[in-house]
Amino acid sequence: GKHFGTSRFYEPKVLERARKLQLGVLPKSSVSTVPLVAGTLSSASDGVLIDDDEITREIWIEAATRAGKKLTTFSTPREFFAVHKTIMPETPIYVDVRLGPKIRGEDVAEEIHHLGFQRISLTTAFPASMFSPPPWLEIGSKEPPWFKSN
Repeated sequence: GKHFGTSRFYEPKVLERARKLQLGVLPKSSVSTVPLVAGTLSSASDGVLIDDDEITREIWIEAATRAGKKLTTFSTPREFFAVHKTIMPETPIYVDVRLGPKIRGEDVAEEIHHLGFQRISLTTAFPASMFSPPPWLEIGSKEPPWFKSN
């Protein structure tokens, strides 16, 4: 199963949320002693979302799950870059236009492009007309690509 390590291991809110998400929880102090098995995202992932907003990530995960898709999410570019070699270059990558106060999505997208990824989109609530992206970069909305309004 999937687990995560946290220093807030004993907080009831954290444990309850993990239970709802069907995640195991490990005390952060034990993380260094637990063997990690690198998952092969390559064949499994229908898309990758890099967004620092937890609610946005949850909405995208829910939409992907309902559509029968597998989405891999990262809250920081650093998390993505740490495992990018396990992700197929044709996997669609969705990058939030603002990843915190000093991280521009355009800059992160450019780094991802240089790694050989071909399908990169910036996700933004701003109108696409505000951007003049390079030909390899799409401008998309904050709405998940699998979103179906019922």
